[in-house]
Amino acid sequence: MAKPILLLDIDGVVNAMSKQAPTHVWKASQWNRGTQLARDGVEYPMLWATPVIEWLSSLHTGGRVEIRWHSTWQHEAPLVGKLMGLPEFEVQECPEFGSYQDNGSALASDLIKACMPPWWKYPAAERVVTEEKRPLIWIDDDIDYQISRGARDALRGLHRLRLVCPSQGTGIVPKHMKIVNEAVEFWEGQDE
Repeated sequence: MAKPILLLDIDGVVNAMSKQAPTHVWKASQWNRGTQLARDGVEYPMLWATPVIEWLSSLHTGGRVEIRWHSTWQHEAPLVGKLMGLPEFEVQECPEFGSYQDNGSALASDLIKACMPPWWKYPAAERVVTEEKRPLIWIDDDIDYQISRGARDALRGLHRLRLVCPSQGTGIVPKHMKIVNEAVEFWEGQDE
Protein backbone atom coordinates (compact mmCIF):
# COMPACT_ATOMS: atom_id res chain seq x y z
CA MET A 1 0.00 0.00 0.00
CA ALA A 2 1.16 3.54 -0.72
CA LYS A 3 2.42 5.42 2.31
CA PRO A 4 -0.26 7.73 3.74
CA ILE A 5 0.06 11.49 3.39
CA LEU A 6 -0.54 13.50 6.56
CA LEU A 7 -1.56 17.08 5.78
CA LEU A 8 -0.66 19.17 8.81
CA ASP A 9 -1.91 22.61 9.73
CA ILE A 10 0.09 24.76 12.17
CA ASP A 11 -2.03 27.25 14.10
CA GLY A 12 -4.50 25.47 16.35
CA VAL A 13 -2.90 22.10 15.56
CA VAL A 14 0.84 22.09 16.31
CA ASN A 15 0.78 25.64 17.66
CA ALA A 16 -1.80 25.69 20.47
CA MET A 17 -3.67 28.98 20.22
CA SER A 18 -3.74 29.68 23.93
CA LYS A 19 -2.19 32.36 26.14
CA GLN A 20 -1.62 29.82 28.91
CA ALA A 21 -0.20 26.36 28.34
CA PRO A 22 -3.12 23.90 28.58
CA THR A 23 -1.65 21.85 31.45
CA HIS A 24 -4.76 19.66 31.59
CA VAL A 25 -3.45 18.08 28.36
CA TRP A 26 0.33 18.05 28.84
CA LYS A 27 2.40 18.88 31.94
CA ALA A 28 3.74 22.43 32.16
CA SER A 29 7.28 21.11 31.64
CA GLN A 30 6.22 19.63 28.27
CA TRP A 31 5.17 22.95 26.78
CA ASN A 32 7.53 25.20 24.83
CA ARG A 33 7.25 28.82 23.79
CA GLY A 34 8.86 30.82 21.04
CA THR A 35 8.10 33.31 18.31
CA GLN A 36 8.30 33.13 14.55
CA LEU A 37 8.88 36.14 12.35
CA ALA A 38 6.68 36.01 9.26
CA ARG A 39 7.02 37.71 5.89
CA ASP A 40 4.52 40.33 6.96
CA GLY A 41 7.05 41.51 9.55
CA VAL A 42 4.99 40.32 12.52
CA GLU A 43 6.53 38.08 15.16
CA TYR A 44 3.89 35.47 16.03
CA PRO A 45 3.80 33.66 19.38
CA MET A 46 4.14 29.88 19.26
CA LEU A 47 3.16 27.35 21.93
CA TRP A 48 3.86 23.67 21.28
CA ALA A 49 4.04 20.42 23.23
CA THR A 50 7.13 18.23 23.18
CA PRO A 51 5.12 14.95 23.02
CA VAL A 52 3.36 16.16 19.86
CA ILE A 53 6.66 17.09 18.21
CA GLU A 54 8.22 13.74 19.15
CA TRP A 55 5.18 11.85 17.86
CA LEU A 56 5.07 13.70 14.52
CA SER A 57 8.82 13.27 14.11
CA SER A 58 8.66 9.54 14.74
CA LEU A 59 5.74 9.05 12.33
CA HIS A 60 7.63 10.86 9.57
CA THR A 61 11.20 9.68 10.11
CA GLY A 62 9.99 6.14 10.79
CA GLY A 63 8.53 6.10 7.28
CA ARG A 64 4.98 5.42 8.44
CA VAL A 65 3.55 8.59 6.87
CA GLU A 66 4.73 11.43 4.67
CA ILE A 67 3.93 14.69 6.43
CA ARG A 68 3.28 17.79 4.37
CA TRP A 69 2.51 21.25 5.68
CA HIS A 70 -0.95 22.53 4.68
CA SER A 71 -1.22 25.90 6.38
CA THR A 72 -1.58 29.61 5.74
CA TRP A 73 2.10 29.72 6.69
CA GLN A 74 2.71 28.11 3.27
CA HIS A 75 6.43 28.24 2.39
CA GLU A 76 7.25 29.74 5.78
CA ALA A 77 5.91 26.57 7.47
CA PRO A 78 9.35 24.88 7.46
CA LEU A 79 10.65 27.81 9.54
CA VAL A 80 7.97 27.11 12.14
CA GLY A 81 8.86 23.43 12.03
CA LYS A 82 12.52 24.23 12.56
CA LEU A 83 11.68 26.42 15.57
CA MET A 84 9.73 23.53 17.08
CA GLY A 85 12.40 20.94 16.33
CA LEU A 86 10.50 19.04 13.64
CA PRO A 87 12.16 17.34 10.67
CA GLU A 88 11.85 19.08 7.32
CA PHE A 89 8.43 18.49 5.76
CA GLU A 90 7.43 19.48 2.26
CA VAL A 91 4.71 22.08 1.76
CA GLN A 92 1.59 20.69 0.08
CA GLU A 93 1.23 22.14 -3.40
CA CYS A 94 -1.80 24.40 -3.27
CA PRO A 95 -2.19 26.95 -6.07
CA GLU A 96 -5.57 27.88 -4.61
CA PHE A 97 -3.80 29.71 -1.78
CA GLY A 98 -2.68 32.46 -4.17
CA SER A 99 -6.23 32.80 -5.48
CA TYR A 100 -7.49 32.92 -1.90
CA GLN A 101 -5.11 35.76 -1.07
CA ASP A 102 -5.98 37.67 -4.26
CA ASN A 103 -9.76 37.24 -4.11
CA GLY A 104 -11.15 34.75 -1.58
CA SER A 105 -14.75 35.36 -2.63
CA ALA A 106 -14.05 34.57 -6.28
CA LEU A 107 -12.19 31.40 -5.31
CA ALA A 108 -15.05 30.30 -3.04
CA SER A 109 -17.51 30.89 -5.87
CA ASP A 110 -15.36 28.85 -8.29
CA LEU A 111 -15.07 26.00 -5.79
CA ILE A 112 -18.82 25.95 -5.18
CA LYS A 113 -19.41 25.82 -8.95
CA ALA A 114 -17.03 22.83 -9.05
CA CYS A 115 -19.14 21.16 -6.30
CA MET A 116 -16.41 21.55 -3.71
CA PRO A 117 -16.47 23.14 -0.27
CA PRO A 118 -15.52 26.84 -0.56
CA TRP A 119 -12.24 26.47 1.35
CA TRP A 120 -8.87 27.01 -0.33
CA LYS A 121 -7.38 23.98 1.46
CA TYR A 122 -9.93 21.47 0.20
CA PRO A 123 -8.84 20.97 -3.45
CA ALA A 124 -5.28 20.06 -2.44
CA ALA A 125 -6.57 17.44 -0.01
CA GLU A 126 -8.89 16.02 -2.64
CA ARG A 127 -5.99 15.79 -5.12
CA VAL A 128 -4.05 13.61 -2.67
CA VAL A 129 -6.79 10.98 -2.73
CA THR A 130 -7.91 11.31 -6.36
CA GLU A 131 -4.70 12.02 -8.27
CA GLU A 132 -2.00 10.59 -6.01
CA LYS A 133 -4.33 7.78 -4.90
CA ARG A 134 -2.79 7.77 -1.45
CA PRO A 135 -4.45 7.36 1.93
CA LEU A 136 -4.88 10.73 3.61
CA ILE A 137 -4.78 11.90 7.19
CA TRP A 138 -5.69 15.56 7.42
CA ILE A 139 -5.24 17.39 10.73
CA ASP A 140 -6.71 20.88 10.80
CA ASP A 141 -8.64 22.74 13.50
CA ASP A 142 -11.04 24.15 10.89
CA ILE A 143 -12.15 20.94 9.16
CA ASP A 144 -15.46 20.62 11.00
CA TYR A 145 -16.23 24.30 10.44
CA GLN A 146 -15.12 24.58 6.80
CA ILE A 147 -16.34 21.26 5.37
CA SER A 148 -19.93 20.08 5.71
CA ARG A 149 -20.64 16.59 6.99
CA GLY A 150 -21.85 15.61 3.52
CA ALA A 151 -18.66 16.86 1.88
CA ARG A 152 -16.55 15.04 4.49
CA ASP A 153 -18.48 11.83 3.78
CA ALA A 154 -18.02 12.32 0.02
CA LEU A 155 -14.28 12.79 0.47
CA ARG A 156 -14.13 9.61 2.58
CA GLY A 157 -15.84 7.80 -0.29
CA LEU A 158 -12.97 8.64 -2.66
CA HIS A 159 -10.19 6.82 -0.78
CA ARG A 160 -8.88 5.90 2.64
CA LEU A 161 -9.22 8.99 4.78
CA ARG A 162 -9.00 10.11 8.38
CA LEU A 163 -9.97 13.68 9.27
CA VAL A 164 -8.82 15.02 12.64
CA CYS A 165 -10.09 18.36 13.96
CA PRO A 166 -8.34 19.45 17.18
CA SER A 167 -9.52 22.28 19.37
CA GLN A 168 -7.44 25.35 18.50
CA GLY A 169 -6.75 26.08 22.17
CA THR A 170 -4.99 22.76 22.76
CA GLY A 171 -3.93 21.57 19.34
CA ILE A 172 -3.15 17.87 18.99
CA VAL A 173 -3.87 15.90 22.16
CA PRO A 174 -3.43 12.19 23.01
CA LYS A 175 -6.83 11.18 21.59
CA HIS A 176 -5.86 12.61 18.18
CA MET A 177 -2.55 10.75 18.28
CA LYS A 178 -4.45 7.54 19.04
CA ILE A 179 -6.87 8.09 16.12
CA VAL A 180 -3.97 8.64 13.71
CA ASN A 181 -1.92 5.72 15.04
CA GLU A 182 -4.90 3.37 14.72
CA ALA A 183 -5.58 4.48 11.14
CA VAL A 184 -1.94 4.03 10.13
CA GLU A 185 -1.77 0.59 11.78
CA PHE A 186 -5.00 -0.48 10.09
CA TRP A 187 -3.84 0.69 6.67
CA GLU A 188 -0.45 -0.98 7.11
CA GLY A 189 -2.32 -4.26 7.46
CA GLN A 190 -4.31 -3.74 4.25
CA ASP A 191 -3.47 -4.68 0.70
CA GLU A 192 -3.95 -2.05 -2.00
